[in-house]
Amino acid sequence: MNERKPKWLGDSRIKSTEEHIRAIESRIENLKIHYNQFFAGEITAPPEKERETIEMLIRRLLSEEHRSPRINLLVQNLASRFNLFNNRWLKQLHELEVDYHPQKRQSERSAAGGKTISPTTKFQEIDVSLNREDSFEQLFNSYRNMTLNPAISLEAKEKWINSLKAKMISANLVDAKISIAREEGKLKVRVKK
Repeated sequence: MNERKPKWLGDSRIKSTEEHIRAIESRIENLKIHYNQFFAGEITAPPEKERETIEMLIRRLLSEEHRSPRINLLVQNLASRFNLFNNRWLKQLHELEVDYHPQKRQSERSAAGGKTISPTTKFQEIDVSLNREDSFEQLFNSYRNMTLNPAISLEAKEKWINSLKAKMISANLVDAKISIAREEGKLKVRVKK
């Protein structure tokens, strides 16, 4: 005989799912606090295990069939909210990893940054990266030193750097070699891979 389950059993399952969703929401809030503390330097390691645990719980919730559209909506909202935070955290972690450079000796830094180029120099090639703002500063200094009139306004400098960044982005380049050459009395700037 097929016996129908009482309606309240379904309701209790919905209640427990709602409680489960609320518990995950509070864990996400705690995780958000821990990540903020990590990025502020208050704790030394990112809370990766907790993030992975919450991600697994949300995946499990998404894979279950829910009887009510309300529960489906709550689960979808929870998943999208977590994904929003998760993407932001992963992006910030990636930026921290990319910006990390092993310490160079001070003499190497000053030698690389202290080069002056005379206006008679005909060609120079500089490595730049969208992840390193200082590489564009170095490129601009080389460009300015090769011009006959090195007095360039801050506005013109920003416009010049932003146009090069736009060219790199449109060519899908994160790292590039930029050559500056004096041809027929004019400076030619080329972006290479």
